[in-house]
Amino acid sequence: MSILVFEDALVDHLTPLTTARAACCVTVGSYTLLDLLRRTGQALVGQLRPHLRAIAALDLPDLMQLGDPQLPPDQSPVLALNARLTPSVQTLQTIESLLNSDQEQSGIVWDGDQVAAVVRPSWTWQSLATRVLPGIESLLLSAHQLPALGSSLKLMSYPHEVIAANMRIINDSLQHRIATGNYEQRQDGVFVAPGAVLGEYVLTQTKAGPILIDVDAQVGPYTLLRGPVYIGPRSRILEHAAIKDAVSLGHTTKIGGEVEASIVEPFSNKQHHGFLGHSYLGSWINLGAGTCNSDLKNTYGAVNMEYPAGKATTGMQFLGCVMGDYSK
Repeated sequence: MSILVFEDALVDHLTPLTTARAACCVTVGSYTLLDLLRRTGQALVGQLRPHLRAIAALDLPDLMQLGDPQLPPDQSPVLALNARLTPSVQTLQTIESLLNSDQEQSGIVWDGDQVAAVVRPSWTWQSLATRVLPGIESLLLSAHQLPALGSSLKLMSYPHEVIAANMRIINDSLQHRIATGNYEQRQDGVFVAPGAVLGEYVLTQTKAGPILIDVDAQVGPYTLLRGPVYIGPRSRILEHAAIKDAVSLGHTTKIGGEVEASIVEPFSNKQHHGFLGHSYLGSWINLGAGTCNSDLKNTYGAVNMEYPAGKATTGMQFLGCVMGDYSK
């Protein structure tokens, strides 16, 4: 069996997160959608925007692309998944349930009025090979006639929804990592992978969620870690840092100062003092010394966002900054 991961027309609503990154590679709660799909053991094929295909070929060797000479031997995917799916444990369980279903019936999974997944579509690799936006939209429209399935899948449509989802699902994601990974529990709720190093006088608080420190990560002395927190492989937390409340750090990041309820993608640095809260940082970002963001509206009310597609009411009292990959 094989799974198609497609980007639809609304992927641009996630700008700047998805300007230089496929939507299935956006980290939420320590996982990306591709991370979860790899756990299914199925062949993965991506239908990405044309400008991302070259970098995907380098960074995602296990994600075949339409037009590759060696596509899966089956004639069509058993599942077509929207790349904007929230990468939660619940999403993984729903996908596994759809894959393991004995029924041969085709169907569609909706999230409101948006297509989250198409089960057993009649699309062949040949028919998909020439489809790019807006071509994929015509196939999705043709799928609207399929019966709706009762499965629940959630999509992310705007950047603030990524930050909200991270806070909502990170505890479940970390528990899933603990159950399926190779971690040693050093203290109550503190789980450490091989090669990770904790400095002296590190204060940990795990009442609200666990702390996971992955392979070869380093935590400097006199640091506060307040879970739920995920520190990715080969990351470095500098001395006197405060990392707390739903922080997900990608691999090879370097973090100092105070970070709260934020996602930092691989190869980004916030090395110096300063505050980053309720925010998303893409890859290859370097925040200078003293950089701070505000994540609280001066009226203490819910934050409204102005996007190219229009105004969105977030319902969030705390919301910081969003930076895509390769920002300066």
